[in-house]
Amino acid sequence: MSIRPNKFLEAQVLTASPEQRFIMLFDRLLVDLDRAGEALDMMSLEAAHLAFMHAQEILKVCIGTMREDIWPSGKDVKELYRYSMVELIKANATKSKEHLQNAEKVLRPLGEAWHGAAEKVMTGSRGISSGVA
Repeated sequence: MSIRPNKFLEAQVLTASPEQRFIMLFDRLLVDLDRAGEALDMMSLEAAHLAFMHAQEILKVCIGTMREDIWPSGKDVKELYRYSMVELIKANATKSKEHLQNAEKVLRPLGEAWHGAAEKVMTGSRGISSGVA
C-alpha cells in the first residue's frame, strides 16, 4: 500500500531542519537527473520528460530561495542554477544526453558542497551560511 511511504516521507520532511529539507530537495534533483539519463538510454521519452520537468521545478525553488542578502556568493550560485536550468530545458527539448551531462557537471558538485555546508550548520561548526531561506 502506498499510504505508508507517503506518511513516512511526510513525517520526515515535517520534522527536518531547514538544512535537511534543502538537502532532501537537492538530492531529489539529482535522482531526477539519474532518472532522465536512464530514460533517455531506454528511449523512454515520456519518462525523460517527466524527470526533466521535475528537476526544473526543483531548480526554480533553489533559485527562488537563494538569499543574496545573507550570502553574497548566492548571486553566483543562482547563475549556476540558471545555467543548469537552460541545459535541462535543452536536454528535454532535444532529448540530448550532452545537455544533461552539462547540467550534471555543475549540479553534482554543488550537491556535495551543500551536503558539506549542511553538515557544518547541523554540527554547529562556523562556516559559510548556506544562504537558503
